[in-house]
Amino acid sequence: MHIKSNGLDDRVTIKRRKINDELLEIYIKAGLFILFLYAEPENFEGFGYRYL
Repeated sequence: MHIKSNGLDDRVTIKRRKINDELLEIYIKAGLFILFLYAEPENFEGFGYRYL
């Protein structure tokens, strides 16, 4: 990944799916939050509706 090759692995964390209680704690602690669009067989985020 580009994160490790750029020496950022101690500063950047990529989180997978979390339950709502876990998300709240992560959001509170985060200095920056980036939401990527993603696609899975049963779940597709294609336009960024979360931003609207």
